Amino acid sequence: MSAKPFFLAVRGILQDHRGRFLLLKRARASKHQPGFWEFAGGKVDPGEDFASALLREFKEETGLTVSLDSVFSSGEWEREDYRIAYLFMKVSLLSGDVSISREHDEFRWFSKEELKKLNVSPQLKPLCEALTH
Repeated sequence: MSAKPFFLAVRGILQDHRGRFLLLKRARASKHQPGFWEFAGGKVDPGEDFASALLREFKEETGLTVSLDSVFSSGEWEREDYRIAYLFMKVSLLSGDVSISREHDEFRWFSKEELKKLNVSPQLKPLCEALTH
């Protein structure tokens, strides 16, 4: 068993009225996984609950205000010096227009078919497979 510490991260799965998924492309200058596509979200800060973290991260990364609908899935990923437990939540749009942060270079809405072929962050591949079946 690994002695690496665990951190909790949350990701939001947002679909538009056509059933397409919103993903963000990590900035080329990013230290981790530059150029890969991902769902909005991030780590839960110490003392923060996961729901507040997801709402905060989603707003910071996309400019959108969302509500949490349901837990879709979970997963984990191991990095060099720590592990991340992921909670993937279905979210609904409440308000706003997409305006991405400096962490990302681009955003786009992808169909299920496009999602199958997309260059997503490796830890998100099982999630994408589950979303497209």
